[in-house]
Amino acid sequence: MSDYLLDGSLLMRCLRGVKQATALVRELQGSGELYVSVLTRLDILARSLPQEEKRTLEFLDSFVNLAVDEAVADTAGRLLHMQAKLGQRLSVPDAIITATALRRGLTLVGYNLERLRNLSELKTRAA
Repeated sequence: MSDYLLDGSLLMRCLRGVKQATALVRELQGSGELYVSVLTRLDILARSLPQEEKRTLEFLDSFVNLAVDEAVADTAGRLLHMQAKLGQRLSVPDAIITATALRRGLTLVGYNLERLRNLSELKTRAA
């Protein structure tokens, strides 16, 4: 049994009715606890239309929402530095979400995670 941190790319596809994404989230619900970073929550809400807000918030509230604390911020800063030394670009939001997964021992689930393949300690699942 594993617990999962869902990234915004997966959640946005669920909200847009992509059957593959919705099926994956349902599958994961049966095998562990599902989490989202409050940063992902912010991003999704910012991209939602006003008439979608109520449904979007209800959807986001169905997951455990994780705050960004000092430990996550410190780990994200180290990730940004390390990735830059390797010549790989990582955005601040992606670093925070990755750091959240690392600090909490969660499996990060989403699309386009191959940019994080050099982080051997990070557990990922491609959507």
